[in-house]
Amino acid sequence: MAEEGRIALAVGVALGASTYTLTSATGAAGMDQAQSKTEFNAYRMLLLPVAGPFVASRAFKRPLGRGAAIMSGLAQTVALGTTLTGALVVGRYQDRPPKPRKVGEALFGVGVIWLGASIIGATVVAGTRLNERPGDPFFRRLLIPVVGGYAAMPATDKYIQKWGGAFLGTLQTAALASTVAGLTIMRRHPRRFTAMALPTMVGARLSLAGRF
Repeated sequence: MAEEGRIALAVGVALGASTYTLTSATGAAGMDQAQSKTEFNAYRMLLLPVAGPFVASRAFKRPLGRGAAIMSGLAQTVALGTTLTGALVVGRYQDRPPKPRKVGEALFGVGVIWLGASIIGATVVAGTRLNERPGDPFFRRLLIPVVGGYAAMPATDKYIQKWGGAFLGTLQTAALASTVAGLTIMRRHPRRFTAMALPTMVGARLSLAGRF
């Protein structure tokens, strides 16, 4: 049962994160294109998780927009339920708790990958736009790691750019926290045995260390 719980937990988190990211981005873009206050408020409701799309669907006149909002709300509701169910099952049927060292390595690896990828991505996007619009404060601030996304938000009037800054800042902050947490756990739970090879003038020297 613990394995099924972990699968449900992973599926719920992935479905919820992807659906909310797409829906909130659509809402931010719609706020820039809204033709009335009612339409603006409807798109703004898409920024709220789970319940927001259901509330927003009442304001959309076209069946396609109303249906898309309802589908997003249903997907987020299912994702939330699946995540909670998976977490409860894992907590109840976990026969062997995960080793702290493995948890630390996983947190560290995921954090480093996402932090590095987000910084590289932000640098490429901001650098490209700065070549077209030198001195743009929004894209110039995006070059700052971790806090750059939040710092860039006040520098633009476009809601989709504000959403992008908030998303980037949140992603990099979470990645940094995961990296630091993983590194801390790894330092507190070092490997029992370590091996290290050092090059020398006549070959290599192998060093073994054990913790008892």
